[in-house]
Amino acid sequence: MLILLLNKSQTMKKIFLLAILGLITFISCKKDNFERFTPSSGGFDAKQVTASFAGIIVGANEEPLEGVLVASGSNTTTTDENGAFFFKNISVPNNKAYFTATKAGYFHGSRTIFAQANHTHQVRIKMLDNNPIGSIMNNVGGDVILPQGGKLTFEAGDVAYPNGNPYTGQVNVAAKRIDPTTDNGRFEMPGDLRGKDKEDKDVTLASYGMMAVELTDNSGNLLQVAQGQTVDMTFEVPASLVSTAPTEIPLWYFDEANGEWKEEGSATLSGNTYEGRVSHFSFWNCDANFRRVYFEATFVNESGQPLVYAFISIELPDGTRRHGITNEAGWVGGEVMANATMKIYFAINSSCTSLAQEIMDFTTTNLDINLGDIMVTVISPVTHTISGTLVDCADMPVSNGYIQIESDNWYFGYNTPINADGTFSYDYTSCTAVDSVYLTGYDYDNLVQSALLGYDLTISTDLGNVKACGVVLDEFITFNYTTNSGNDTIQTMLPPNIGMQDSIGNGWSAWGSDSTGTGNMFFWLQANTLSTGNYAGSGTLEGISGWQSFNCDYTVTSYPASFGEYIEGSFVSTNATPIVTGSFRVKKQ
Repeated sequence: MLILLLNKSQTMKKIFLLAILGLITFISCKKDNFERFTPSSGGFDAKQVTASFAGIIVGANEEPLEGVLVASGSNTTTTDENGAFFFKNISVPNNKAYFTATKAGYFHGSRTIFAQANHTHQVRIKMLDNNPIGSIMNNVGGDVILPQGGKLTFEAGDVAYPNGNPYTGQVNVAAKRIDPTTDNGRFEMPGDLRGKDKEDKDVTLASYGMMAVELTDNSGNLLQVAQGQTVDMTFEVPASLVSTAPTEIPLWYFDEANGEWKEEGSATLSGNTYEGRVSHFSFWNCDANFRRVYFEATFVNESGQPLVYAFISIELPDGTRRHGITNEAGWVGGEVMANATMKIYFAINSSCTSLAQEIMDFTTTNLDINLGDIMVTVISPVTHTISGTLVDCADMPVSNGYIQIESDNWYFGYNTPINADGTFSYDYTSCTAVDSVYLTGYDYDNLVQSALLGYDLTISTDLGNVKACGVVLDEFITFNYTTNSGNDTIQTMLPPNIGMQDSIGNGWSAWGSDSTGTGNMFFWLQANTLSTGNYAGSGTLEGISGWQSFNCDYTVTSYPASFGEYIEGSFVSTNATPIVTGSFRVKKQ
């Protein structure tokens, strides 16, 4: 067993927030036989719904991005130091919940998902830096080669300011290739693969190559393609798609205002690249489009419990697949091919796709389809048992605390409760007999935690003593929930699973999410104050008995003037039921 002391920036962890994507992936069209399809009218009940969204925004190396402005309709917020954001009970179209992300130094990011009413969905966006990769002189022109594959060819005078004023100096070119066949590409691409064709019909797209481009002058001012001019774009086709790539394919640009792709022009296949000309720059995409219908299903185990964050793959008749991940209710939804017979594959998580099992065939017509509950007898990956004893700085057992377990191979961490004598034991699944995990031990009585510890685990590993000592616990939300029958649920929520927003109306809000391995619990506080003292407010809890709202009395003992310092206090519900009490320490931001 290898034990390492690690810094969080070294772990490349994927934290708990997981994008619930609308089955975005890619199909093939037969070479030299591209057919333009029209969309189905279908029977999907598109409407406004109220839902909540927890998200994470990261950079190219999975680093959380702080200070990203996130918007959905008229709702806005910014990410915290963990790249996290949260929208509670906002109104969105259930077939097009659209989120945009902007931050200086990056191309704009966005995500579009399907949403269920009164559920919490998770959103993941990966933003690409817009550092220039090359430059040309506008009075000369020239080529800019993308390191990841692809090329831009400018002729003299192709570039001007967006208002049409001429420009004669150096053009700095930021460009990124996006490979639509990779996991990175699926999180980097904007929106999802839905668009409007040149006849303004709704279509679903199959990408054969994508690129983001931005032009600036030496002062950082934006430039664009001059009116009446075009620039040559060369897209590299992913190797796995070359054999099925059509000889001619439509070009599409991403319309940020509407969150969808718009058809404009076409590109021609030459070897393993597509070549086309564009009259402006944003995200550009080489896509076939096909007739689609809406698909949804809920995956459960033999006991009827939802299979949370499972990896779902749908194989189309040509052997290509569409992928999705279930939400906290086991539900997944998106668009699939119309009038076709397809196969559904299931894996317990997206790290174990090699263990995907074939579940069933289903056939679509030109109408939307809801398969209802699909029961799965899960073929489990390797089960690991990790155990030990959490102790404090004096090597005495911790009776009130948690062990947080995370891994590079998981999309979220597990918070494992400890027993009264400090012992803990946790079973989790992995694809391999040896797995690397990261542990943090938390001592709530003394408000301290361990350093981040790294372990290489075998099937059964006893870690011995894990010391929660040396690092002050700076943020937490803890609560005690008592039911009518007197049963208590005690929960503490920790970074990176908590967030806070100041000055909502005349107060502030804080929220937390805790993953226990059996499902997610979300907790929301809203206090009507911007100072210390006793104040009224409210709270919302999901995960014990559906959505429950209650009124609260808050005692705020610390309310700093500056951002980055901590709000502290306690709360107690004033409703007859449920009885909820707790305390908090959250960073003002």
